[in-house]
Amino acid sequence: VNKAEMAQMLYNLLGTQIDDVEAFVQEHGVNKDVVDIFADVSTNDWYYNAILVMVQLGLIPMDSPLFNPAGNVCKADLDLMLEKLKPYAALLEEVDQCKVMTRAQVVMLLADFGKEKLGLECPADATQTFADLPPEHEAFEAVECFTAYGILEGDVNGGFNPDDGVNRAEFAKLLYATLELKTADLKEFAEQNGINKDADAPEDTSSPDWYYYYVLTLVKLGIFDENKAFNPSDGICEEDAAEALAKAV
Repeated sequence: VNKAEMAQMLYNLLGTQIDDVEAFVQEHGVNKDVVDIFADVSTNDWYYNAILVMVQLGLIPMDSPLFNPAGNVCKADLDLMLEKLKPYAALLEEVDQCKVMTRAQVVMLLADFGKEKLGLECPADATQTFADLPPEHEAFEAVECFTAYGILEGDVNGGFNPDDGVNRAEFAKLLYATLELKTADLKEFAEQNGINKDADAPEDTSSPDWYYYYVLTLVKLGIFDENKAFNPSDGICEEDAAEALAKAV
């Protein structure tokens, strides 16, 4: 293993623990302001970001003008890097991890919520709608249930794509549609009875956005917070989805 590969491995290791390695480094790196690194490492190199991050964290010393990325890694060098990584361990544990939910997971969660809290009834003998979601799939019943209610539809190829991630805008639409199974006009209901009925949508959503009225309605119902950025394109985290459903009850 050469030095560039080792730097990339450590970078990838950090990436398994935190979603944004660069943001973590800019907050906690002991050398976070360092931008000019070794003469033999350029921004075009595939390992550049990894080495820069290692330098900013203080794992790679800049006691030489050259890094020698193709050079072999000595055990002593590796031991030293791992030792310098230890102080960051506690900080890594504190980083809020977002486990982005898949389409299958979101629909199962909402279907369970619908059955338990809204009295949703699902067809007993559903037939397969999507080629990529066979009857033995754990989400089959939930997906077919929501499909029967007109909440779900496939892509242009007729697939459901169960393992694709769901962003926050898409989650808002699905939650809105789930709640509307109980209330004919959820938007009007929220405007008249919402605990925050006079609230506005978050600043990062506006009326031209396709998801605007879904988000605004859920804000008026107190499910989302108008004072926080909604981040519509971010993946919906398990914790955020659970919190939304708890407020929806």
